[in-house]
Amino acid sequence: MGLHRHAFWLYGVVVGLAIQQALLSLLPKLIDPNDTRIGSWSEALRLFVFLLLIIRFFLGSAAYFDEVYCGTQSDKYDKKSYGLDYLLGFVHFVVFFGWALTIDLQQSPSYLFPSMLAFILLYDLVWLWVSRNNDTANRIKLWAFVNALTFLLGASFYVIAHFALRSPMLLAEAIAFVPVILVSVIDLAELISGQSFFKSWLKKVIT
Repeated sequence: MGLHRHAFWLYGVVVGLAIQQALLSLLPKLIDPNDTRIGSWSEALRLFVFLLLIIRFFLGSAAYFDEVYCGTQSDKYDKKSYGLDYLLGFVHFVVFFGWALTIDLQQSPSYLFPSMLAFILLYDLVWLWVSRNNDTANRIKLWAFVNALTFLLGASFYVIAHFALRSPMLLAEAIAFVPVILVSVIDLAELISGQSFFKSWLKKVIT
């Protein structure tokens, strides 16, 4: 799969540009001692969530392509589409680049960042639907379920905090990030360690 290595390099370029955009737009302001804006802490948290998710999704994509197309278990995925998987993944990371542009509260409406986060978390449902007839569907289903559940938990936290408890919007947003951060940390830990205790348990539940 020499071509795959070159193709995946393009993923890395898009991810690198997205991270660069996020850091260049936020870091100068975040380290400025004269910046006393109320929203600066929220932007710092947004940057953390962005970096956590883009790294998680990039490593997750690498693990997926290695397992399905390059690994020793790739033969069990007889019916699959590299072109479809690659294209949908590429679009996903382009969306991440757009998401990086919404972190700064002074440059974009405050609702854009959580809205694009919701799109990113629910995007795997589209991937699952278009791959429903492939042998990779069960593999994708796990990701789609985890991310959809994360979205539902985050949305519930936001609704309770903002509408029921009357918390300010940015505080409610921060509370909604809790399940996103928790799930991402667990997923990253499993990806890095090679152990999948949570995913293995969850796979038994949904299959």
